[in-house]
Amino acid sequence: MRRRILASTAGLSLLLVGTLGASAGLAAARPISRHAAPRIENRTVSVFGMKIHYLEAGRGAPVILLHGAGGTADAWRATMSALSRSLRVLAPDQIGFGASDKPPLDYTPGTLVDFLGKFMTRLDIDRASLVGHATGGRVACLFALARPERVDRLVLVSGTGFKPNMDPEVLRALNFGTLTGARRLLELAHFNDDAHVTDEAAEEMFTRRLRSGASYALGRIEESYGRGVGYVDDLSPIKAPTLILWGQEDEIAPISAAHRAKRQIEGSRLVIFERCGHLPMVESPAKLERALREFLLP
Repeated sequence: MRRRILASTAGLSLLLVGTLGASAGLAAARPISRHAAPRIENRTVSVFGMKIHYLEAGRGAPVILLHGAGGTADAWRATMSALSRSLRVLAPDQIGFGASDKPPLDYTPGTLVDFLGKFMTRLDIDRASLVGHATGGRVACLFALARPERVDRLVLVSGTGFKPNMDPEVLRALNFGTLTGARRLLELAHFNDDAHVTDEAAEEMFTRRLRSGASYALGRIEESYGRGVGYVDDLSPIKAPTLILWGQEDEIAPISAAHRAKRQIEGSRLVIFERCGHLPMVESPAKLERALREFLLP
């Protein structure tokens, strides 16, 4: 029996999704449609003088997908294909991550919130639905609290805005610097170790960590929590229609945070994916996409 690691929804996740998108067969798991999904375009925009890379596809009401810390916009490619037939879907590499600029800032979740607001303004998006995974969920929560008039709908995937309470083993895994550490993080992130925890996957994730250049931003965000920055205890002021999506077996962000968020956000809906860990887009992609379509489409 796998030992559950006690952790809160700090959502400091991860190079995992970008690493495993191909090896986990996400494209094959997408629902089949008679109509081809719009092409996903690579684009850039200047935000506060910094280059922000983002993916965009489709037309319609705007939806912004926010990756976790350590991840990239590529985490959302399969989801974008599913949603962009009816919506305008954008997935930025948040500042400090992916192909976006990585200035030597004192990164906090508030930094990402500021960049999200300016990103929307630069693209003439007054109001959008936000979908955030892990730390992306934290950013979405904080943005919804700070700028409620700019949030249409809110989706929290394996992450909320609550105070982190990271277990030491989880912290060590998130800050891995060895192949062994990469493999341990894979074990914590997935329910189905047999399918997703391999030497090849660990090596690929370790290589991506070395090449990403995101370790500085990730480390500063983690450190900010120790200073009491970047979280809230009360999500009840959030008034946007909210959907909470969580893996039953999440060992990085325990499901208790999902239930707490549901209690606090009036009218929110909680969907739990059984036999799924921290990465629903890897272990439950079809269920995730179906839940998003039902919630986001008019």
